[in-house]
Amino acid sequence: MLAFGIGIVAGAMVLTWLYNSTGGSVLATALWHGSYNAVVAGGEAAVSTVVTAAVILAFVLIARRYGPETLSAQPKHVLESH
Repeated sequence: MLAFGIGIVAGAMVLTWLYNSTGGSVLATALWHGSYNAVVAGGEAAVSTVVTAAVILAFVLIARRYGPETLSAQPKHVLESH
């Protein structure tokens, strides 16, 4: 159960990074999410475990590379109020 929770959080963070790094592309994010779901739901338990572990590893690498503050390959965009 703990591993499932960690996988969910890591997946959400990878999706956040993908969304932020593509300039807010919902299409790219939806395609990744759909592909992940198809592989995990349609595969055997071993396939699901390996793919989920890869997502967790991807999150760790993304957080180390880009920082957990922005989770983005692009600079943080801040709207200024006038």
